[in-house]
Amino acid sequence: MKEDLFCCPHCFRNKHIQRYIEENYDEKGHCCYCDDYNTVLISVKRLGQYFRECINKAYEICGTGTGSMWDSEEKEELGPDGNAATTYSIRRIMVEEENVFSEETITGPLLEDLFENVYTAREIQKGSEDNFAEINSEKWVIKNDLYGSEQTRVFQSWETFKHIVKHYNRFFDSENYNIRGEYLERMDPYIYDFVTDISKEMKFFRARKIRQ
Repeated sequence: MKEDLFCCPHCFRNKHIQRYIEENYDEKGHCCYCDDYNTVLISVKRLGQYFRECINKAYEICGTGTGSMWDSEEKEELGPDGNAATTYSIRRIMVEEENVFSEETITGPLLEDLFENVYTAREIQKGSEDNFAEINSEKWVIKNDLYGSEQTRVFQSWETFKHIVKHYNRFFDSENYNIRGEYLERMDPYIYDFVTDISKEMKFFRARKIRQ
């Protein structure tokens, strides 16, 4: 991991980011990114963590309960309507969607430095993963964009239902509480959207993949 670097308010176009730096700066001096002198400076590492928190409030990884489905044939994420889901990279979010950087820094190394992997090589070897490290990976979606608010509640009900039947009331509801039924009832308006008519002549085969 690189030694701690510093940037300044003039590196950014967004006024809220400028104000955040001015209120939380570490020192004063020369900014090596925009070449401004005698300015307040903030740790790039610390500002990168702040950006991570901001992005997590508005975006999420595609596929983690967002309503998307991976199409293995087309090699793309699909939304509930069957069309390609709109995905974003960190670079696209920061440069195009949020228009964060000033003209002096938009093409420089600041973006890469802000989102440098926060884990050491040893931590990565043990399985730690920084979702922000791959800034060009199109794997982010706007939070709840593929699901509306009602569908998001349905997803949560489904996840809770699965957890209950797997770990608690697998066959019977305990203490006369129909917990499983309550969560299934919440999904009633949507279950029938997935109903498909199948001809009685159609044959199905059950198979199990055997690993060699």
